[in-house]
Amino acid sequence: MIKRNLFGPLHSNIAHHLCREGRIWLCWDATYVHVQTLEESNQLLHCKVTHLISNCQSLYTFIYASNCYVERKTLWNHLTQISRTVVGPWTVGGDFNEVRNSHEKVGGRPPNVKRLKHFNDCIDSCRLMEVHSSGNTLSWSNRQDTRIMGRLDRILANNAWLLLHPEATVVYHPPRAL
Repeated sequence: MIKRNLFGPLHSNIAHHLCREGRIWLCWDATYVHVQTLEESNQLLHCKVTHLISNCQSLYTFIYASNCYVERKTLWNHLTQISRTVVGPWTVGGDFNEVRNSHEKVGGRPPNVKRLKHFNDCIDSCRLMEVHSSGNTLSWSNRQDTRIMGRLDRILANNAWLLLHPEATVVYHPPRAL
């Protein structure tokens, strides 16, 4: 792990494994929150975040899933292991590089049913639910003439987190155009 102060009063905690620049960067304002890294891998950064004014704590897992299905299966297993230790509010979000059903993909080959099942089984076993969202949920595009789009990015949370934040909404913006 590399820690650098890149943004003046903001501090950054960079999970660094495969890429020299790091795959997941997490930045926060240390005057409001304390962030403690609990686990990290080349596909996730799992942290305990304490709001300094209210002293409320939540767990956050930031995801940047591999393009390789075999490596994503390792991530699903890792998330399931983490879920067994979770007590209290927990949010998991980022680029999962996987859709949950065929309605979340437009163009290209249909999604692989076995892969969908593994991803959904992970979400179910972790007892996570989708955070309410609005906008264009097809968050990724290949930006080619033969367009393929999919919902690869998402925010999931457990019931404890959703009860604390009932008004939470994820707003999706359209993927960048060509």
